[in-house]
Amino acid sequence: MICRLLSQLTALVSPLQTSTPVADTAAILAAMEKAKKGAADNASSPADESLAGRQAGMRVMIVGDSMTQGAQGDWTWRYRIWEWFQDQSIAVDFVGPYVGTQEPDLPSAPSQTVLYRVAQTTNPVKSSGGYAVGVSANFDSHHFAVWGRAAAVDKGLIQDIVAAHQPDLMLLMLGFNDMGWFYSDAAGTLDSIKTLISNARTANPNLKFAVANVPQRTFITGREDLPLNTDIYNSLLSNAIPGWSTTQSPISLVKLQENYDCGTTACPAGYDGLHPNALGEYQIARAFTKTLVADFQIGTSTLAIPSHVPARPLPVPSNFQVSSSSGRLKATWDAGKSTCAIHFLTDSPPSYAVVDIFAAVYGAYNYDVQSRISGTTDFTTEMVSSNRWDARWPVDDFVYDVRVRASAGNIIKGDWTTVLSATAHPVTTPGPSVL
Repeated sequence: MICRLLSQLTALVSPLQTSTPVADTAAILAAMEKAKKGAADNASSPADESLAGRQAGMRVMIVGDSMTQGAQGDWTWRYRIWEWFQDQSIAVDFVGPYVGTQEPDLPSAPSQTVLYRVAQTTNPVKSSGGYAVGVSANFDSHHFAVWGRAAAVDKGLIQDIVAAHQPDLMLLMLGFNDMGWFYSDAAGTLDSIKTLISNARTANPNLKFAVANVPQRTFITGREDLPLNTDIYNSLLSNAIPGWSTTQSPISLVKLQENYDCGTTACPAGYDGLHPNALGEYQIARAFTKTLVADFQIGTSTLAIPSHVPARPLPVPSNFQVSSSSGRLKATWDAGKSTCAIHFLTDSPPSYAVVDIFAAVYGAYNYDVQSRISGTTDFTTEMVSSNRWDARWPVDDFVYDVRVRASAGNIIKGDWTTVLSATAHPVTTPGPSVL
């Protein structure tokens, strides 16, 4: 009944516009909103949008990486701080070129090895994923947060983004990927953050900033540098912010590391040793509200974390099949049950959503697949990112047993499917056509 009603509502919305994926900067600019909800029309300019937004409320841009964008099925800390703004009766307009979380990978056969000097395609930003089923339909989800994003990248993009959307307040949470993925050390990361702020001010000299430090993550073998660099960076950032701040464009520190329950030995706030689970989303939002209340006098009380944090549902994958065809031994599956959800879009205009029935288990980050040679070996476990698994190097005429479960990190797991079997008949992949 609810799905039918939502389908009728989306029929009233303008048709989906599609475009060819292009390079990241161009894709960002192409995806910028044409009109604000209920105000300007498609012919409105960024200046018109800015005026309409300022009449509606304070314009807030949330800038970050995967911890901020989130994955499909997440509530996200962006939603939790939006709820806080509503509870505090503060009118806000979240702005930015994206509206969704990162959508899951589509199932596909293993790709062939890319030959040397063969042109690589540019991967577009993945931002059409939906949110947790309980997220309010009124959630203003615009943002500028992308998985894998570093300050070293965003510092070159931020001026155009701020110029187009004219935020009054930026909530900035970057830096981990700079040090985690070897863009720079602590000092280099600080320089990227400083440059990002300077470039944003070029587009809006009156912009206010709440800048988060970087949380620790559970220890990664061989990355003894990461905890050390994180602490050095956080110390440098804390000392630098007072010198960067001005009366016209104030900057305040958000003590994220001190308020996010994640460290080198344990991470109760994260689902994989870093990225926030439902509790962690509340903790990040709370850290930002502490700064907003204390330093900007925005709101009168900080966000309160509820005693009961909603669990993440992970049904058993249905329509589970194991087969051997076209020379491949593979397993496929669908959702544990049909899921009616709001699917957010990034194409212009990005201010609406459509109803979708998801083929994979909604809210699964990935899947655990166990396989064995029947009657011969024990189960071995692999992780796949979509609702398809292909056997690696199966032996001809051997029977393989397979089962799967949905996964949302290191701890949250669904139940296993029943074990199904198939006989392998592998065929060697053809060699390259051009040498």
